[in-house]
Amino acid sequence: MAIKRKYLFGGLVFTRKQDVVHHVRQILARYEPGQRLAGEDLAFVVDLLAGHPNADQKIGPGVASIAVQRNDTWKPTLMFVVERVDGTRSDFSFMKCIYRTAPMTDFLAACRTAVLADVMAFKQRCFDRQADASGRVRCELTGQWHDWDQVHVDHAPPHTFRAIVRAFCAQEGLDPTSVEITGFGDGEMLKQFADDRIAQRFRAHHGRLARLRIIGWQANLRLPRGRQAAHVAADVQEAIGDVGQE
Repeated sequence: MAIKRKYLFGGLVFTRKQDVVHHVRQILARYEPGQRLAGEDLAFVVDLLAGHPNADQKIGPGVASIAVQRNDTWKPTLMFVVERVDGTRSDFSFMKCIYRTAPMTDFLAACRTAVLADVMAFKQRCFDRQADASGRVRCELTGQWHDWDQVHVDHAPPHTFRAIVRAFCAQEGLDPTSVEITGFGDGEMLKQFADDRIAQRFRAHHGRLARLRIIGWQANLRLPRGRQAAHVAADVQEAIGDVGQE
């Protein structure tokens, strides 16, 4: 019989990582932006922070408090910010405290940053040219009409975002795990290539291959696993909610 793994944070025991995520979201929902965590909530998140892959850097000389703040990098969400004893601050991704990051994650994030302006420009053009009288556009998959915040920019097959990235690595002879990525410092919300020439070459490569389309976020989540939109205008999924944070 398989032994179920247990996850212990702040004196609470969980049997599934999804339950940890749900508890964290409940904590976020209890506070207004700018408020500091208190009591058991603070103890829980401090314990959670210890599991971050860059915990030593995030904690620094010590945690004075942890506050809830808005993250408007992609679209409004709530995030945690560590306030250190020396007065410095740093946001952190609670998802990285719970789930290990795959080696390709930062490289993919840098690729998304490289084409962010192009993808957002495509989305804006679609709304400028195709919106109905209510300011909504039609999902290419379902035909339903949606507002700006209800749609994702998707890469239509066969040139999905990951396929475009794989082709780029093969073309350039790149090992994604050896490419220098920046954006890990305090207050840095976007991962980027340290060498801007890589970013520009990827942007050109993406422009040649990508066939972008607008789809509703619910239709996006119904795509086969691994085919959800490489959505660069918002978080990878609403369930993650703290994309861009380190």
